[in-house]
Amino acid sequence: MPKNRIGYFTLLAILALIYIVSNSHTALLLLLFSIAAPLVSFLLLLYTARYISLDVSVAAVIMPEGKKNITYIVKNSSPLPALKIEWEVAIKTQLTTRETSLKVSAFIRGRSMEELPLSLAGLFAGKLLITTRQVRVYDLFGLNSLRIEAPREKFSLVYPRLAEFNINMSNQVESEDGNIYSQHKPGSDQTEIFALHEYVQGDDLRKVHWKLSAKTENLIVRDFGLPLDYPIVLLLETQQVEDEVDERSLSCCLEVFISLSLSFLQLGISHNIAWYDEGYFHIELISSVEELDTFIPVLLAASGYPKPFVALDCYANSGFAQRRMVIYYVTACLNTSGIAEVLPGEAVRTLLVIANENLAANISVGDSEIVPVAADSFGQLIINI
Repeated sequence: MPKNRIGYFTLLAILALIYIVSNSHTALLLLLFSIAAPLVSFLLLLYTARYISLDVSVAAVIMPEGKKNITYIVKNSSPLPALKIEWEVAIKTQLTTRETSLKVSAFIRGRSMEELPLSLAGLFAGKLLITTRQVRVYDLFGLNSLRIEAPREKFSLVYPRLAEFNINMSNQVESEDGNIYSQHKPGSDQTEIFALHEYVQGDDLRKVHWKLSAKTENLIVRDFGLPLDYPIVLLLETQQVEDEVDERSLSCCLEVFISLSLSFLQLGISHNIAWYDEGYFHIELISSVEELDTFIPVLLAASGYPKPFVALDCYANSGFAQRRMVIYYVTACLNTSGIAEVLPGEAVRTLLVIANENLAANISVGDSEIVPVAADSFGQLIINI
């Protein structure tokens, strides 16, 4: 628009100069027309902009094999066309801080509606935020514009690619006192009491604690313990990174984490998943694919954070630490030297996610408990851990 205005005022100056020099009737008419035409165009713009609206449509879920696009819907209820509507689209994944933006423009006829699809290439797994800014309608000459209301911010969950892990779990793990039991769910092991509660209709009478019921004069029912043959914690670190190459690694951490959980479930192994998000440390027991499915949207919507080892520190200060759990730590942070210091004596296997195979080959992990995973080829090979 600034260039158009410079050109317009330059034209006016030339026409005015021609009129002064020539005192020509034609030059005067041209000068008056050049002044009146933009004024009429601006008045038409004031009328047309009132009847133009912009909206954006995006799927709530984008699958790895599905269509990756968003659609802008431009509607013009006035009889006059809008030769140029322009807006800015800003796209980012909630995990990262980097934002990609582009300018979009469209033309729409009078009393019509147009759909403008935009392809989203190279999406990362996670919560995708789509923001529309600075929606403007321009007049015929591009000299003036009016801002119209922008659509609300939209989001979509980009689901992860999945890979297969070859997991070697040859020996069951027990604490010094025997089995380790779930802290979240009851089971059928009558040697361990998970919780006590008052009798409700449908409870098994064989679980009634008769001695305690006699003391309280209410029927008290026992929930038995659920032993964990393999007490496992999958721990996700979502430390933010700055450049695009590392962003792919961070996004792949979600894919590794979810794929690893699914691989354990396929072996029939219940496990805990743990992550940090927006000030809270979460630990959940996963015993079935259905349970994992309920937490996938929550994991994809997790935010990144700038400090390293946040989730690892939270785990070290939780009640799970020092319970002889086997920890699978998923991170894109290349500095792995501090892991052992945070959890000394714990069985920690680190899945280090690296942007591509070339970088993975050049990095010396120096530790048999660190498994490098290349983000660019993830999902194509079986990973042994």
